[in-house]
Amino acid sequence: ALDFNVNFPPYEELQFQHVELDGDGDLAYVYGNYTLVMAVAEGEEPVEDRGKYIEIWKRQPDGSWKIALDIFNSDLPVAQ
Repeated sequence: ALDFNVNFPPYEELQFQHVELDGDGDLAYVYGNYTLVMAVAEGEEPVEDRGKYIEIWKRQPDGSWKIALDIFNSDLPVAQ
């Protein structure tokens, strides 16, 4: 399960398709594609997005892994 420790907008659906995962030592990366359906008020049209993401993970002193850097870019044109 993903643990977002930031203020992420409410969503109804969030899916990731990993394209590549690799690393060496205490650093690893993953990149891929995402699809997102954001939560909206009842009666409004769903807000959908899709795009690409990349994450850099770093091993912590206790052996766990945490995201050090994360970026995503939409594939959709900017709304008018």
